[in-house]
Amino acid sequence: LLLAPAMILLALTVLYPLGRGIWLSFQSYSLVNPMGNGFVGLDNYRTLLDSGTYRRVWKITIIFVVASVAGQFLLGFFTAIVLNNRDIKPGVAARSLDRTHGGHLITLERIYNQQYGIFNYILKQAGIIPGFKAWIGDPDLAMFSVVLANVWKGFPFHMIILLAALQTIPLDVMEAAAMDGASAFERFRHIVLPYMRYIIMIDLLISIIWTFQNFTLIWTMTEGGPADSTTTLAISIYRTAFQGFDMGMGSAIGTTWLLALFVFSAIFIRFVGGRARTQFE
Repeated sequence: LLLAPAMILLALTVLYPLGRGIWLSFQSYSLVNPMGNGFVGLDNYRTLLDSGTYRRVWKITIIFVVASVAGQFLLGFFTAIVLNNRDIKPGVAARSLDRTHGGHLITLERIYNQQYGIFNYILKQAGIIPGFKAWIGDPDLAMFSVVLANVWKGFPFHMIILLAALQTIPLDVMEAAAMDGASAFERFRHIVLPYMRYIIMIDLLISIIWTFQNFTLIWTMTEGGPADSTTTLAISIYRTAFQGFDMGMGSAIGTTWLLALFVFSAIFIRFVGGRARTQFE
């Protein structure tokens, strides 16, 4: 009885929209042509699986997710190791980053600007590029630019989580290993990583799910362009459902996305969690 109000609220705000979205994926549901609406079974899914555009969107999404999460995690882990001082608490680091990390979308647009962006200026002055480039206007450079922006946006989350985890590792274990002759790399491999494996698993899984859902940053920077080079699943759903007014097809894209993430999460947790238990045993 005590949980009932929360469960009812959860059902109304999460479970009902989720079920409604899955149900719509089996229907032809157009806001432009309502006369043709109705149950179509698996037709929406057949159309998606036969679509080269849909497969290309999945490829772009996977590239975006893998590159972004890898960059965020590695930069966050490196920063956490650098800041792993007992006098630096995760909360203090979080507040400091919050003061210097805000306004990233507007700032990055200015940094990437082809005429006066500082990114072009620094690279040209360093002799890395011969002339100014349109980082978010060139199909060959847009994905790199968006990934770089997302890495900058997301690495503090990883840094705070991993820094907190690093500070829970017992100092006496690290000191005993050092006295036994273990190198810094051996201590990192055999002590730090086993202690942090579960935290790393949760950190990566949350980041992967969030990155799959990333819409605002890409839409603000490129709107999925140029030439659809940064059109991820989130952008594709928005275009299909809210610009093309095809709610049935948009729901089908979302349902396949949901199913793929569910399967991936189950495999990821089983694999990484199983290895963590084996390591500790």
